[in-house]
Amino acid sequence: MTNPKKYFNTQKGQSMILLVFFVMTAVAITIAAIFMMIITSGSVADMQNGIEAGQLADSGAENALLKLERDPSYSGEVYTLGNATVTVIVTGGTTKTINSTVVSGDFTRKVEVLANYTNNVLSVTSWKEQF
Repeated sequence: MTNPKKYFNTQKGQSMILLVFFVMTAVAITIAAIFMMIITSGSVADMQNGIEAGQLADSGAENALLKLERDPSYSGEVYTLGNATVTVIVTGGTTKTINSTVVSGDFTRKVEVLANYTNNVLSVTSWKEQF
């Protein structure tokens, strides 16, 4: 039978190497997870800005409809909301075409609304986002 003390004296450092290996693996996984969170948060922020620009374009068209009900000769306007610029252009006679364009940072969203204005009644016939 061999001496157990002699066996363990020759095996020094194995558990330290194993510990270092597991720590390095854990650090690599943690760093990868942090990079994924950073990339994902940037994508989510961009998506949110795009959604906000679309909502502002809809708001510009809705505002134009309200102004057309009050003043049938309304032709549009340009205004700023936060860091976004909203441009509304209204054309046409009895069939009005409302183009609402929003530029917010890197995002541009356009909405086109068709409305009929007959006998002092304004009715929307089409509402679509332009790509």
